Amino acid sequence: MTAAIPVFESRVSPRFDHAPDMLLITIDGEKITGRERFSMGGQNPLARINWVYQRGVDVVICGGINRFTLRSLTRRGVRVFPWVTGDIEEVILLLLTGQLRSRLAVGPGGRCRRWRRRGKGEGSPWFLG
Repeated sequence: MTAAIPVFESRVSPRFDHAPDMLLITIDGEKITGRERFSMGGQNPLARINWVYQRGVDVVICGGINRFTLRSLTRRGVRVFPWVTGDIEEVILLLLTGQLRSRLAVGPGGRCRRWRRRGKGEGSPWFLG
């Protein structure tokens, strides 16, 4: 399996389409067999989508992602875990152990909390519950 994670410093970037770097990880079972960081500076969302396709990515783990990008990736069979926040290493560990879920805030020591939505409609604020 190949996973891509947009990164900002040592954390999952808050936005897929604005992340300065992308971490590409190759996984065999529960073991990382390859790891490479790519600069994504200045690339628009379509270029990022194509980058994912060209590298045969199976899974994208990201913070915020727009609908166009999400649909483009999922229509091509890429599994997307959106609205994930936290330290890259903690998120990778959750992926390796099968515990990763969408809308997950990963805190220090691997503590996880789900993002919840309060109110109705798309304009509702997101909060940690």
